[in-house]
Amino acid sequence: MITKILALSFQQYAVTKAFNPPNPPTPSSNVKVMSHEGFIGIFFINVFTYLSTILHLILSFCYIYIMYQQEINAIPILPYEDSKFSEWNLVDIICFLCTIGGFCLRLWCFNTLAKFFAFNLEIKKNHKLIKTGPYTLLIHPSYTGAFLTMSNVSLMFYQLHYYIPLYFSNNVRWILSLYLPTLLSFLGIYFSITRVILEEQMMRNNFGKEWDEYVSQRKRFVPYIF
Repeated sequence: MITKILALSFQQYAVTKAFNPPNPPTPSSNVKVMSHEGFIGIFFINVFTYLSTILHLILSFCYIYIMYQQEINAIPILPYEDSKFSEWNLVDIICFLCTIGGFCLRLWCFNTLAKFFAFNLEIKKNHKLIKTGPYTLLIHPSYTGAFLTMSNVSLMFYQLHYYIPLYFSNNVRWILSLYLPTLLSFLGIYFSITRVILEEQMMRNNFGKEWDEYVSQRKRFVPYIF
């Protein structure tokens, strides 16, 4: 149980660090071009990035509570009678390692882009097209890092959703276990796809042939594959 709590504590730090801007907002006087992403983009940039820290903290406390209840045999082990939350299985280990890897990749992107990394879609004055570090193999490694960071978070929610009926009515159960995660997943995927399209248009307009050559030599999210 102690190792799981320590892992969740590190994961809280990782989510907080990975989903909050590494740099302060760029003064408008230093912005050359900015692409507007609409309402969903504004929501994700200004609200969800900070809300994700709070949501993960709540999720972690719920996980620890259920883990403790299992330890004192106050609730059954669902959905299968094979392992408690406090025990590490192969899926737990793989997802947690993916989270660590995604977090490290995300930090690598922050450090490689340095002052050029921004959560807003913008081109700064004297902006350069970075082709080193993780950008040697991928066009958008920071997105890959973000999705990998959420690996164990997604597993935690999947494990917890079996216990929702023990504490909530049917109406609340469907909201928490189906409607809310479906909505957030849809918004996240829609936002990511829209953002990639807008970002690539902005970069192509600014860097021209240099960007086209850069894109032709790399995959977007998975090296040599996708």
